[in-house]
Amino acid sequence: MTPRSLRVLRTMTLALTLAAAGPVLAAPRYTITELPASQPGAASAGLRLNRDGTVLGRDGDRTVLFKSGGVVDLTPLAGPGGSVGAINDAGHLAGARVNGSGETRVFLNTPGGTTNFGSLGDPGETATDLNNNDVIAGTLTLRSGARRAAYWNAGGIYDLGVLPDDLSSEAVGINDAGQIAGNSGIHGFIWKAGSGMTDIGALGGPGAATVVQGINNAGWLAGFSELTPHGRVSGFVYDGLVMKPIGDIGQLFPSLNSFARAINAGGAVVGESQRDDGIFSAFVYREGATFELQSLIDPVLGWDLRTARDINDRGQITGFGFVNGRQSAYLLTPIETSGAVPEPGVWALMILGFGAAGASLRRRRLAA
Repeated sequence: MTPRSLRVLRTMTLALTLAAAGPVLAAPRYTITELPASQPGAASAGLRLNRDGTVLGRDGDRTVLFKSGGVVDLTPLAGPGGSVGAINDAGHLAGARVNGSGETRVFLNTPGGTTNFGSLGDPGETATDLNNNDVIAGTLTLRSGARRAAYWNAGGIYDLGVLPDDLSSEAVGINDAGQIAGNSGIHGFIWKAGSGMTDIGALGGPGAATVVQGINNAGWLAGFSELTPHGRVSGFVYDGLVMKPIGDIGQLFPSLNSFARAINAGGAVVGESQRDDGIFSAFVYREGATFELQSLIDPVLGWDLRTARDINDRGQITGFGFVNGRQSAYLLTPIETSGAVPEPGVWALMILGFGAAGASLRRRRLAA
């Protein structure tokens, strides 16, 4: 059976399941905009997304902004060997530049100019997120080679340390309240001023690894965690009390592993799931239900959506997929509806129509 036939069969199976299950959450629908590479033969990918739909991503070997139908090359901003890692809703950018001594230093770029931060004596720094108060979350690389989660603001640089018995940590996200999400050894954490780091646990209990990937303004986290030590990996959403596994898009083909990448203010999560045919497919999780993004766009367009890397508070999603034989970044925008929810049988017929028409954890353990 061809991959295309498998996708159609999976979609038809999902439709029949929905029809038999009684009232269910209406699946969202999206339009899709391609964000192609500007360099001939290059691949593009969407990595970060702000509220107005500006995408921070890759265009071949360059970091760029996909903005208003154009591409802005950020290479001059970051300089040789530098990087831009984050964008906020105002369009401000955070990254790291290489100085004359070969050390990387975090910077903040706004319409008013560029702020270059100092250091804590460390040779390396990276910026991974930027909140709407222009506070940067990232990671210091110490001279010993160990890494430390950190944040930068107008007052200076702050090393967040590590969880007990760990050697290294990293910060991956920061919300507007200044709460920071990250990883320490094989543990995921949330950091809050006054209380420090809190280990959020693992789906598989003691000995299982957790990797946090994103945080929203309510302090909810998204990421992935082992279901048993060294075992299968599942995406999760963590509401401050409970870690819930998500991301299984399997019906006829259960997913092997799933990875949650980002979470928005409404608690919607995006990522990718691995099917038993070995292929990854992008998903969105909302209001207790997981949907394969592939089934929520017009199949006539020929897209195969492999990963979803970010979602904004308007519900727009970016990542990358394949279309017409090339890898390309995309921007999904929700289709506004009147609020009417189709009957399950009607939705099933709709989906049938659409169907007929068409190593991270191992590295973390070694570091720990």
